[in-house]
Amino acid sequence: MSRGLRTIVLASLALTGVYLCARIALPFFTPIAAAFILAVLFSPFHERVGRRIGNPTFAALASVLVICGITLSVLLLIIAQIVREAASGAVLVRAAFERGIVDQMLAGHPTIAPLFRAVFDRLNAAGLAAEAAAWLTNVSGAMLRGSLIQIAGGLLTLYLLFYFLRDKSAAIGALRSFLPFTEAETSAVFRSAVDTVHATVYGMLITGICLGILGGAIFAAVGLPAPALWGTVMAVFAILPVLGIGMIWMPAAAWLVLGGNWIEASVMTAAFIALSAADFVIYPFLIGNRMKLHSAIAFVAAVGGLIVFGAVGFVVGPLIISLMLTLGEIVAARAKGPRAPDLPPPESAL
Repeated sequence: MSRGLRTIVLASLALTGVYLCARIALPFFTPIAAAFILAVLFSPFHERVGRRIGNPTFAALASVLVICGITLSVLLLIIAQIVREAASGAVLVRAAFERGIVDQMLAGHPTIAPLFRAVFDRLNAAGLAAEAAAWLTNVSGAMLRGSLIQIAGGLLTLYLLFYFLRDKSAAIGALRSFLPFTEAETSAVFRSAVDTVHATVYGMLITGICLGILGGAIFAAVGLPAPALWGTVMAVFAILPVLGIGMIWMPAAAWLVLGGNWIEASVMTAAFIALSAADFVIYPFLIGNRMKLHSAIAFVAAVGGLIVFGAVGFVVGPLIISLMLTLGEIVAARAKGPRAPDLPPPESAL
């Protein structure tokens, strides 16, 4: 067999192996990506734990337990509060319809009353509210029965996170030997990945906190109940594209309208439209500055990643774009001459 033919066969086998490995790993993409993101975010914390404990295995186990405790505590608190308040809200809506709140409101507007009555009669609003109350009362049990896949995915994420933290040095060393780059170029790729994860996650958190605080303040200003709770819920929903916090303020505005509070509903609607518009500016601006990307590119990367990869796509999308731009800079620097590109030294990358 000639040398050229051997090269072709070897390349074909390598490509086939890469394809099969990708197919095998694809069902676990979300846990793998989530574990990688958590490993990058908590790497400084794990390093401090490692210096105190000494043993890499016990240090990784302690870090995973702390991360798991923090994450589960926050998620369970938020979910429990959302379910409880949603069920209570549905009961209040049902009671309001039973008291004839629609008739009371329409009594002062005889011109539009027939149209609204026809709409409410056709929708059977009171019946819908009753069904919503019954559904939300039992939602905790339904969530528990239907979340086995999510629980398995979470456990797999923690399992992979343990090895990502414990074997970080070995993995980085293997990547450095495998990648066809100089030490400085490899460090630039690693730095790009780390900066992107930090920028997207912290940008998402800052955006959510800002919108949650402002949203809660607006709820308090118009006299709606539990502004702190709904501000927290809006901080979580702020990461969702298109609707985002609109999933909270639109029903709240409708409730104000049903109560005859037209001015408060109008003010709240205008304020939340402004907040929703700001959401499309704040998040891309925050991650774009850190990643040195244009805000429009950062926005498309985040939303496109969310559509393609699911929840982890908010980080994976910008990560892919950032890595491709870094590789482009390396290629462009090499094309200018044999001199290595002016990139950060190896020790500054991770």
